[in-house]
Amino acid sequence: MGILSGLSIIPQGDHDHWCWASVTQGICQFLEKRPYSLEAVVVKVFDDTSCAEQPTPALCDIAWSLNRALTKVGHLTASLNRTMTFQELQNQIDTLEKPVAIEITFPSAFGDLPHACLIKGCLVVEGNQEVVLLDPSKAVNGESQLSFSDLTSGATLGAPWTDSYITT
Repeated sequence: MGILSGLSIIPQGDHDHWCWASVTQGICQFLEKRPYSLEAVVVKVFDDTSCAEQPTPALCDIAWSLNRALTKVGHLTASLNRTMTFQELQNQIDTLEKPVAIEITFPSAFGDLPHACLIKGCLVVEGNQEVVLLDPSKAVNGESQLSFSDLTSGATLGAPWTDSYITT
């Protein structure tokens, strides 16, 4: 069991709705072994070069489907409307050496609000199943190690893991 070394994401920073872009950027950079910027991902996904302008136009800083973004950049193998088992994660990360993109879903008065994150590792520490998670909205590098059960239930992040994206 391990961690995918060299996998990182660019925090979404001033872009309120670019968690999907941060996760997509990390996947592209890791799998293609070349640098990517958030703006390059957004330009590719929206097919709109104005999204690379500074400051970023408001029409580009929008929430977007992680499924559609990963499909557009050519790195989606499968979309699952569920969490994965720890064993499925181990297979993706340890055997196939592929990160797993996920969405956690926050309920709100306006409907469900998905937030994209990236799982880069799975470990068993003193008998406990844990994951290494990259969260573009968190400060301090955005990397944390947390209990697998807390991630699936939402106990740590405030909302449960609801969707999984197998990358290629």
